[in-house]
Amino acid sequence: MSYIAANGQEITEAMIGSWCDAYERGEFPEGERTVGEVVMGRPPLSAEKTTTVTVKIPVGMKATLTKKAEERGVKLLLPVDVVCADKFAEDARTETVSVDAIPADMMGLDIGPETSKLYADAIAEGATVFWNGPMGVFEMDAFAAGTKAVALAVAENQQADTIIGGGDSVAAVNKFDLADRMTFISTGGGASMELVQGEALPGVEAL
Repeated sequence: MSYIAANGQEITEAMIGSWCDAYERGEFPEGERTVGEVVMGRPPLSAEKTTTVTVKIPVGMKATLTKKAEERGVKLLLPVDVVCADKFAEDARTETVSVDAIPADMMGLDIGPETSKLYADAIAEGATVFWNGPMGVFEMDAFAAGTKAVALAVAENQQADTIIGGGDSVAAVNKFDLADRMTFISTGGGASMELVQGEALPGVEAL
């Protein structure tokens, strides 16, 4: 089984497992990680260190991820509400509902305010934040609130090392004029995910 990241990259269970394994070996700083619109974490061994890794995973994978998290003794923060719309357009009719109650004739285009706060609170506790992928269709102002909330939370955590990976994420922090408040920005979203997975990157190897 696999998931699709915001940049279109396939994220396999093996990749997610490798992040967890690296964490358990001490190769990841202790703390929380975000996988998709999900925060995976465990009670930190060091209160000063928290790591966040972000990719986007369909809500339909909730059971699989919950089971994997429980097996590894980690915590999951999944979306609890969503802004849905009757069409993919700026002037769409919108409604904020529970993530499990999206009307059949509507589509989810952004996380809701409760989820935004949930993620922002988690990010505020991090010492390292790795973000790949917006929370919704931020290019349309009607569906930009969730991504903006996360971007602001990352920017406001000035005690953390904040790493933004992927063209969409970069576009988001630029849209909200927050780029200069991030530690490092890279348009290489797929490459960033491969790097944290532990794969060898030709360009890095050459250095």
